[in-house]
Amino acid sequence: MTRERARPRPWHTDWLLLRGLSRLVAEQAAARMLAGQTLVDMGCGDMPYRRLIEDSGIAYKGADIDSAADLRIGSDGRIDLPDDSADAVLSVQVLEHVLV
Repeated sequence: MTRERARPRPWHTDWLLLRGLSRLVAEQAAARMLAGQTLVDMGCGDMPYRRLIEDSGIAYKGADIDSAADLRIGSDGRIDLPDDSADAVLSVQVLEHVLV
């Protein structure tokens, strides 16, 4: 199941910060990956980078503890994905959710 996210608007609280981060993520993915390669976004949340990554021709798979993601992260921290099936892993805005 794919969730469509509305485009951020200037009055959204994180808009100013996240627009720059989104641009940087898209630029770096396009510079380092080839069209057709697969990127796994660990801790994807509501998958704000999906469209940007896919617009570069890169296959996107979101992984999170939420069942709405493409891949579910299990309680052991693993995802059901065969070895060598991803070319890159993205993990942004995750550490603030991790308790020590």
